[in-house]
Amino acid sequence: MANIRREKISVSVEMEIFYDRPRMLILYLGSREEMYYSYDTISGFCEAVPVVKKMVEDYHITFIVIRSINATVWNMGGDLELFVECQRTHNIALLRDYAYKCVEFVSQLNKGFGTDVQVISLVEGNAYGGGFECALATEFIISENQALFSFPEVLFSTFPGMGAYSFLTRRIGHSNAQDIINSGKRWSATEMKNYGIVDGICEKGKGLEYIENLIERNAFLSPEFSRICRKVNIGELKEIVDIWMRKVMEIKEEDIKLMERIVAAQKQKMGNRV
Repeated sequence: MANIRREKISVSVEMEIFYDRPRMLILYLGSREEMYYSYDTISGFCEAVPVVKKMVEDYHITFIVIRSINATVWNMGGDLELFVECQRTHNIALLRDYAYKCVEFVSQLNKGFGTDVQVISLVEGNAYGGGFECALATEFIISENQALFSFPEVLFSTFPGMGAYSFLTRRIGHSNAQDIINSGKRWSATEMKNYGIVDGICEKGKGLEYIENLIERNAFLSPEFSRICRKVNIGELKEIVDIWMRKVMEIKEEDIKLMERIVAAQKQKMGNRV
């Protein structure tokens, strides 16, 4: 399959485009150095949106496939270090700026960047917290069989605030969404497929081939009303993230210390990989 070379379009977004029909744009999101969505990473997502829209229009893109730049994980979630800093310094303005950028970006994914393109997440590593929310924002989720999914926020007395409730409720109903979010459990790709959250499971390293096969079989065609029902209004996302921000500003010292331990473990893991 002929394609142009991979190109960096912002600090946290790289793209690769395929010219064979149907036209496919691969977006690689995140950071090689971080396992989470830092403030700079999220800002880079937002900066890339106009470029992505232009590519979709100029090259008549039919599908966008979201992959992770990080070779270790899909993404382990939000910037816990930033959350702790904002909580301890009472910097609600910075926290709001970060949170609103997050929901602005997942809204773009959820609405196909304002185009008719279909957005597919290819989850090739563990997807926790905000990383899981990013995948949920897209129309379809294809997962490698070894990937795990989790919302660990309940462990430090908060909840996933960047779309989890809205996206999950539209996929599987409010009660099931509550069960998953409040469990704190790590779910396998098979369990997520049984819930109706993951749409397909592939072997490690076979994801793009698996997606191309599904496209050839027209397996991603869905009724227009179904696509509309999965769209979430940005106002709803912001209302929920406002509640999340208040919750973060109220977390106790023991929860902060747990968040700091998680940050230290992530940094050590990335340090060992380099």
